Amino acid sequence: MGTYLPLIYVLLFTLFWSLQIFVAKLGYLAGAQLISFTLQSSAITLFLLGIYTILIKNKELKKVPPKLKRKFYLAGAIHAGLGGFLSSAAILYTSAINVAFIFQFTTVTTPTLAWIFLGEKMDRNKIVTITLVMIGIFLFVTKGTLITPHMGDIFALIACIAWSSGNVFIRGILKKHSVDADIATFFRPIGGLTLLVLFFLMSPLYPSELKSVFQVNLFDFHLFPYVFINALFIAFTWSFLSRALKVGNASYMSIMSSLSPVIVGILAYAFLHETLSTIQLIGAGFIVFGGLITHYLKFDKI
Repeated sequence: MGTYLPLIYVLLFTLFWSLQIFVAKLGYLAGAQLISFTLQSSAITLFLLGIYTILIKNKELKKVPPKLKRKFYLAGAIHAGLGGFLSSAAILYTSAINVAFIFQFTTVTTPTLAWIFLGEKMDRNKIVTITLVMIGIFLFVTKGTLITPHMGDIFALIACIAWSSGNVFIRGILKKHSVDADIATFFRPIGGLTLLVLFFLMSPLYPSELKSVFQVNLFDFHLFPYVFINALFIAFTWSFLSRALKVGNASYMSIMSSLSPVIVGILAYAFLHETLSTIQLIGAGFIVFGGLITHYLKFDKI
């Protein structure tokens, strides 16, 4: 069973991440506001993970030194705060299919940062696999033509950098210290929600165009079902992400999760009436093939 743990955790992470993107898009289509939806989702995620941690993992939490807690907190602010906010903005401003595939830019940023900061091997097979995935992403997003990125695309790309930075940071901690992966998960919403609240409190200082985005009622809960389901999927996503980073390396996690946009694509095509062209299907094939190679060549052992 242990041999397949990296694959199982990554596949579960991928599944719940895909569902979270889809539900978030449904929420925005129903009229959710970016700031209130993001903050409410983060608060509920913290509540859910907090209950689990206190009831199930309280002993493990008490064993973690304050220094490591601060590191997890910082990584959570980067990943869940900055990355979470930008990814929410990306989902709002572009299609579910488009944003899901752009998120796969992490297949470049994560292995690169892991190679630089964690010493993970960057061999020819890994480079070829990353290239296959990126070709697939290019074909899917651009339909084979050069286009100017939209605002949502830019938000998604920057979110990928934040996510990769946070994940590599967490992988480095889990690799060096015997800490339960669920503890790392618990600190994601703590750090993330703190940064999101700080963004909101600083909104009076923003330019008028940006300030208007933050002028919302944070206690408007008429779309709470979307918020709760989104938060639940975020909690599962982060839980299996941390476990994947504990038992496998960051590069394996990143490349294998490239299956996520295929799942989102199927859901968006079936329920949101977002369309797929032939060349986009070819691009999806490249991504799936890259994920299969990643598992076959055992990148989790490199």
